[in-house]
Amino acid sequence: MVESPRPRQKGEEPEGDPKLLLDGELCMRKGLKPGMELDEAALAALVAESAGTRARSKALWLLSRRDYGEKELADKLQREFGEQAAGAAARRMAETGLIDDRRYAGYLARQLLEVKRVSVKQAVYQMTAKGIDRELAEEAAAALAPDPKEQIRAVLRQKYARDLTSEKGVRRAVAGLARKGFAFSDIKTVLREEADTYDYREDAETEWP
Repeated sequence: MVESPRPRQKGEEPEGDPKLLLDGELCMRKGLKPGMELDEAALAALVAESAGTRARSKALWLLSRRDYGEKELADKLQREFGEQAAGAAARRMAETGLIDDRRYAGYLARQLLEVKRVSVKQAVYQMTAKGIDRELAEEAAAALAPDPKEQIRAVLRQKYARDLTSEKGVRRAVAGLARKGFAFSDIKTVLREEADTYDYREDAETEWP
């Protein structure tokens, strides 16, 4: 990267030695050399072009580590490069096929529903929180269509099997399942069905959340 002084705005007090980060390869292509002077318009254009170049480079690095959706990637890049450069970089990644929201939604749905064992409702919520379009998120979740009661049974086996012999343990399990987005009616039904397996006490449900 090449550092260039940022022009001070009218009335702005100097703060040490303010710098702008510019892409080194871009500066070489432009024929810039130390000591050259640029007017404000030329510098602003160079800064914007450099931000775009750097944002695309950072996008490629991020995608080498894990998948992103277009909006999620843009939001991540925006913190460092600004809205315009971040949005352009994310769109470019989508145009080249390096990111695909439909593919990413399918991946997220599998992770949330088959690994984390959340409810369909919670899966859709978490996918939209990452910038996936709601309709696309609902489609990805529906494609797996897990039985909520089977999901609850799986969570009980994996995490709460030892808790269901006491009222405190039952309440902890119920609260945990509720946080995953499962309906209380389904939770209660499964607990009743699994009473013999877990030594579940019916009276423990009287003060459920």
